[in-house]
Amino acid sequence: MSPWSYFLAGALGALAKDLLVDNEVELPKKLNGKLFLGSLGGMLTGALAGLLADTSFETAFLAGFGGTAFFESLLSRGKKPSNRKELMEAIIRWVATEEGVDPDLAVRVAK
Repeated sequence: MSPWSYFLAGALGALAKDLLVDNEVELPKKLNGKLFLGSLGGMLTGALAGLLADTSFETAFLAGFGGTAFFESLLSRGKKPSNRKELMEAIIRWVATEEGVDPDLAVRVAK
C-alpha cells in the first residue's frame, strides 16, 4: 500500500475518535492570538501516527484513533521508572486509562 493510504487511515481513525469518544468535531479557532487546531490537529497527529504504524490499513487506522497515546508510548519507551512506587503508579495510570477511569482518581484510591 501507498504511504498516503496509511496517512489517510490515521486521519480517519482520529476523526472516528473525535466522533465516537469525544462526541464532537471541534473546528479550528484563534483565541488571544493563539491558534487552536481542534479536530484538525488531532487528524494531523492521527495521520502521522498512521504513517509511522504502516503495517496495514487497520493498524494505521487504530494508531490514528489512539493518536496522542501512540506518540506518548513511543516517546516513553526509553524512560523507566526509577523506583517501585513510580512503576506501580505508572501501571495504575495505564490500567485506569485503558478502562476509561480517571487516572488521578485511581492513584488516589490505590494509595
